[in-house]
Amino acid sequence: MSQPSDAPGDALLAGLACTALLGAQIAAVATGLWGRASQWLVDHHVLTQDSVKVTIPGAGGAGLDLTRILIVGAILVAATAGGVVLYRAVRRRALDRASRQRNARPASDQLSPDELADVLLDLEFSLARARQALPALPPPGPAQAHAVGELIPALDRLRREILQSRDRRPAS
Repeated sequence: MSQPSDAPGDALLAGLACTALLGAQIAAVATGLWGRASQWLVDHHVLTQDSVKVTIPGAGGAGLDLTRILIVGAILVAATAGGVVLYRAVRRRALDRASRQRNARPASDQLSPDELADVLLDLEFSLARARQALPALPPPGPAQAHAVGELIPALDRLRREILQSRDRRPAS
């Protein structure tokens, strides 16, 4: 008894041989069925034998007249449009998923002190711009004034903590 080979060429050769044998069997069965199928299509008025514009090979002279050609064309256009819409939807969903995965930060991942400092600088810049715009706005109500009054000290505490943690960080 011979040992099976692990070479990819042997597997490819075996696959091609099986495909050729199975392909021949399938073609023989399909050829025998096509004659009966085409007769069934004529009996059910899908194909016609009167005023044929397009003859179907192997159908005994049956084919499509102008009305059936237009119906087949409309079906092909609708199937193509549906396929394009489906492709675009799947592609958009895949791109959105890839974008979310690329931009997502794992929950366990924390910002480094340098990243925190950058965030703080952005917050301070936004706060300075907001302070410049405040005179143009109507005076805030008591709830908004209270929230803004708590926000500024909280940002100052955050800035101090970030700067202290950055100063305590060992030099790399």
